[in-house]
Amino acid sequence: MLKNFPKPLTAALCFLIGLCLLFLGVFSGIYAGKEVNRVQVEKSEALIKALRSNLLPNLSAFGQIKEVVNRKIVLNYAGDTMEIIATNDASVSILSTASDQMPRSIQFTSLRAGDYVTLSLVIEENGDIFADKITVMPFIKNQNI
Repeated sequence: MLKNFPKPLTAALCFLIGLCLLFLGVFSGIYAGKEVNRVQVEKSEALIKALRSNLLPNLSAFGQIKEVVNRKIVLNYAGDTMEIIATNDASVSILSTASDQMPRSIQFTSLRAGDYVTLSLVIEENGDIFADKITVMPFIKNQNI
């Protein structure tokens, strides 16, 4: 059937069909990408909502302080690293090595790289993570835990 068409018309027709297929592929890819992003956003929002639930009153992190810069604590444990910002009113305490003593309050500026700590975490509605309580555990040394 295409034998009866002139060559320039055949070439133009093939070009238009190819262009239509290209646009169809591009737009279907964009739509599919938006659908995947929508599902990921919904899952992220559900996860944040679950982590902020009253059923999970305390989330915590444990590790060795790699560095402290301003209110940012870089925490490292078992090869994983995470940056966590301490709230301005975060309480900081140190556990005693004696079993009969209560933890004592210390200044945030007393935190040092190498300290092992637990952080009590707060998750904001937008997913940001903050530490509102920091406990230093001086009896834990670098034991490859």
